[in-house]
Amino acid sequence: HRMAEIAENFDFDRCCSAALESVLEAWSDYLMSGTVNDDAHRVAQALAHETVAPAFVEYVLGGTDTGSRRLEEFASTLACLSGRLSAPGHYLLALNAERDGRTIEAEHLLKLSATTDDGFLPVLSELSWYESDRGHFSAAISLLRRVGFEDGNSPIDDLRALLGISSPKAGRNDPCPCGSGRKF
Repeated sequence: HRMAEIAENFDFDRCCSAALESVLEAWSDYLMSGTVNDDAHRVAQALAHETVAPAFVEYVLGGTDTGSRRLEEFASTLACLSGRLSAPGHYLLALNAERDGRTIEAEHLLKLSATTDDGFLPVLSELSWYESDRGHFSAAISLLRRVGFEDGNSPIDDLRALLGISSPKAGRNDPCPCGSGRKF
């Protein structure tokens, strides 16, 4: 039941669900043995698939306000991988640290994750909120655009308002700025 709820919340398709199931199998094995028995490379690749990593954190930590020592150990194993494969491990470590209130460490880990894989969308989305909290609204907007958000009914509009930049408005006889071609 919990898996179905998470799949729905994260708008998973079949491949996302299969990737999360693969990670959960490795997680279960880890809880039993204390080691990542499965191929760590395969687990990291599954975590890097779309929103599998944040869904996995939601599965493990749920609504708790604290991190998990076991999650930190599991993620540390993945963070030791080379290149892009280390990004999901750093991301998991960051979200775990964030839950423990270690936000400076979390931000550092997110930046490390983004450095190792600059196309890992969950990390870019999370980093945008850190940039926003620091008042770096332009950087936050840039990160959100890389994630795929656009102007018009998105977090970018809220950040643009904080910068004092208004979204494009349609004049009385102008077509809607959304590109629909309609007047409004």
